[in-house]
Amino acid sequence: VWSAGDGAIVSHDDVAGTMVVTNINKPWQGPRLDFTKYALECPLIEGAKYLITLRIKVDKESFEGQMTPCGETNDWRECLKLTRKIMLSDQNDRYSSQRVNKGIVG
Repeated sequence: VWSAGDGAIVSHDDVAGTMVVTNINKPWQGPRLDFTKYALECPLIEGAKYLITLRIKVDKESFEGQMTPCGETNDWRECLKLTRKIMLSDQNDRYSSQRVNKGIVG
């Protein structure tokens, strides 16, 4: 199930195969995917490796025809950050983050 942070709006375009997040006012807002439902129907196997892929396009009116601030400066504070959170029943949740600076793949 896709959702977004406080106040952000997620909309889907089935024909184009895209998801759009709008009304983002905070740096931590963005798309979230909760795949608990899928894990319950098809349990994850401990120790197995899973590959999750995604493509992100920053499409903002003020960026039209221009390089994004991240693309211009490659300053980590201007670039996207992907965060994974694993919520555990004992409240010892685990986090992992990766900055997506210019030139970083994988």
